[in-house]
Amino acid sequence: MAFPKIGDAVLLFSTRCQDARRLARKFVSGICLIAAPALGPTSLALAKEKPDPSPPVAGAAISPLDARTIRLTGTIKDGDAARLRAMLTRAGAAASPTVELASPGGDLMEGYRIGGLLKEFAATTVVRKGDTCLSACALAFLGGSARNAAGANRCNLEIGGKVGFHNFWLNPNGAGSATGGARDGTSADPVMSRLQGFNEATGGAARLLRYAAEVGMQPNFVGSLMGRSADELQYIETVGQFLSLGICPIGLAPTTLSRAQEASNVCNHSTGWLDAAAPLQANEIPARKAKRRLLERVQSNMQSARSQPARTKGGLAEQFESGSIMRVGGETDRLYEDLQAAGVALPDIVGPTFEVGRQRGRTFEVVCYVSLSTEDPDRFDVVVQTARGGLAQPAIAPVEGCRRLFRLDRDAVINRGA
Repeated sequence: MAFPKIGDAVLLFSTRCQDARRLARKFVSGICLIAAPALGPTSLALAKEKPDPSPPVAGAAISPLDARTIRLTGTIKDGDAARLRAMLTRAGAAASPTVELASPGGDLMEGYRIGGLLKEFAATTVVRKGDTCLSACALAFLGGSARNAAGANRCNLEIGGKVGFHNFWLNPNGAGSATGGARDGTSADPVMSRLQGFNEATGGAARLLRYAAEVGMQPNFVGSLMGRSADELQYIETVGQFLSLGICPIGLAPTTLSRAQEASNVCNHSTGWLDAAAPLQANEIPARKAKRRLLERVQSNMQSARSQPARTKGGLAEQFESGSIMRVGGETDRLYEDLQAAGVALPDIVGPTFEVGRQRGRTFEVVCYVSLSTEDPDRFDVVVQTARGGLAQPAIAPVEGCRRLFRLDRDAVINRGA
């Protein structure tokens, strides 16, 4: 069958456009354009429903798993977002609906629509162990990455599931046909038809950038995606990828790192890995001395700046400046809590506490103070040292619900995709 011209095609995020490679190199890494008849039906069905052996019919099957959960499987096609909206609207009484995704991809624009819909309904998206979500499905999946007001994450990948992205290309079969005629405003001239396709491709890339901004994809990930070969899938595998896309892992195994290594990783994540070439060193502070060490740091900075802790009152500030109050154990705890309440950046002491920094010649330059719980991997606290020697809250905070990722190196592979 003869394919229609570019203007008759639908935008599609596809992993099987093998005949497009040569033109992709000649023009641009753009949007893959495939004729609508090539698309299979989408199935939005029950979680444990067996595949229907009957011939596909127009439209998608969509059924709830329960009052709050919908499962979407199969190739994404035009109209699926509208059907999903209808189901989410009918289930409107349920707070925070969950949508499970398992799809090889499909219509790119419909993937954007589904992602926007998931964001609109504040849906939690999940890819389960053993499921695969690629291309347009992966973009739709990120609709759950926009955080709610409480900061909790709604985008989840179960360890053993696969989420994969790839770059775009231009399909030459959509660039005109010897037997086909121009329709729907597509030029019959082969050159003009290709120029029209080029414009549609670049327009699709611009739409990706807008969608990336809407769901919070970091520019470096988008740049990495656009710089890859169109037939090379980029799976979500490393800690850094999970964090950059706002995805939380489900079923992550406990870390086997030492507490010192975990403290160094927390510090690196909190400071944006500003000097990754110079390794951090974490020195544990004895438990009985942790608060006093931190108070001494605040005191030293206060004296050098000739200032007083914010909102401390009366003799307390004077006693703190003189250091006399820190020689009494119970008073140290009270002073520590008082300064925290006054807004001074001091970490909660929840377990082993580390002074983390770098050795510069004979000088140890402190970067962070990190306190780690030994019972809850999501519980830790960190403050960073400023250029003037004071303490401050870190500019980069972990995502609630998967804070434990900060304990791991950003390049650590935690979910093998390929």
